[in-house]
Amino acid sequence: MDPSSLRCTNCGALTEAGRGTCEYCGALASLSGGEVALHRGASEGGEQGKLIAAGFGTGAGTWNLPSSLARHGVVLALVDSRRVSVTVPPATEIGEAIIPCSWVPGEFADIDAAVAVAFSSAPEGVAAGFWLRNSDESAITIMLWPTGTVTIGARLDHGNALHALGRAEAPPQFRGNDWHVLRARLVLDLVTVYRDGQPVVSVSCPAHLRGTTELRVQVAERERADVRFGHPAAQLP
Repeated sequence: MDPSSLRCTNCGALTEAGRGTCEYCGALASLSGGEVALHRGASEGGEQGKLIAAGFGTGAGTWNLPSSLARHGVVLALVDSRRVSVTVPPATEIGEAIIPCSWVPGEFADIDAAVAVAFSSAPEGVAAGFWLRNSDESAITIMLWPTGTVTIGARLDHGNALHALGRAEAPPQFRGNDWHVLRARLVLDLVTVYRDGQPVVSVSCPAHLRGTTELRVQVAERERADVRFGHPAAQLP
């Protein structure tokens, strides 16, 4: 992790140390330092509460970016080590898809992940968020929609269908083009999701799964969509 960054203990996002307040939730005096533990998963003796990945980059200690998404027609632009913008074609061009944009090296059963999300454009059907315990067989999905709604789903037994596990309705006056922090804390058979520092939904989920931690964008139905991710962080819960 960039030594000039701190993690907000209110919303879970990373922000620059010199600010004194979290740039996403505005919390005062709630910033705590962290140290990146390089590729230490829960089964590998990972230390509870240690950051395992922060910011965008390559290799252990960062959220890795794909070398190319050209075959999907996706445009991924690295703004700096803390932010990326993603433009995805609609389903009418590439079919229904939830595009992987970044991932944490290693496989984890339990994880605490947070990222700031902003929808520069919000055509119908677009969403962004996490795929946790992701593998060829299964995944736990946590998606934020431009309306502010949060949905939790599961992909099981080699299938492509997502099974709904829970949702949190949109708050009043939610603005999808502003930055909002999505956080998911997954431990054993319970996943708790936070929106802008507030717990909004907690549901049971399959406990036997294990896999990667990814950032993904669901393509819109008929129009290109633009999504921004900022200050991603993942730690052992």
